[in-house]
Amino acid sequence: MKEFRKAVVALSIIMCSLLSTGCDSGYDCTLDNIAYNRIKFYIADKNGIESEYSYPEALTASIMVNGEAMIVVNHLTNAKELTLPVSYTNNCDTVILNFFEHYYDTLYIHHNNIPFYQSMECGVIMHHKLTDTRHTENFIDSMAINNADINFNNNENIKLYFIE
Repeated sequence: MKEFRKAVVALSIIMCSLLSTGCDSGYDCTLDNIAYNRIKFYIADKNGIESEYSYPEALTASIMVNGEAMIVVNHLTNAKELTLPVSYTNNCDTVILNFFEHYYDTLYIHHNNIPFYQSMECGVIMHHKLTDTRHTENFIDSMAINNADINFNNNENIKLYFIE
C-alpha cells in the first residue's frame, strides 16, 4: 500500500508538470507594450567634455495630451534621467519640465510611429524613430539624439545637456 501511494504521488507530480508546460505557447508578450523614450542628463564643460549630471532640485515632467498637461513624473529629486512614454497618435511629443516650481523648459520631440507585428498572440506593438528635437533654453543648453530607435530595449535615446 505504501508503494502504491508513492506511485500515485509521483504520477501526480509528473502529470501536473506535463499539463503546466503543455499550456505554454512559447510567446512572451510584454505586459506593458509601450516603448519608452529614455532621456539621460548631462553637463558639458567649456572644453566640450561631457559628464553625467544629477539634477539636485525637484523636477516635475508633464506631457501634453489633447491640449492639457498630464504629469508623468512629480517632484523627482537628484534625477539623472527620465523615462517617458511616446505618443502612438502624434508625431511630436511636447514635454514640459518644471524646475523650482516656477521655471519651465519645453522639449519638442519629433518621431515617426512604426507599427511592429509581434505575433498572432501578441498583436501589433508600436516602435518609434526619433527624427528631430527642439527645446526652450531656461535651464537646458542643448539636446542630442543618441539612439533614434525607441523600442523595448533599455537604450538611452536622448542626451539632455543642462546649462552649467
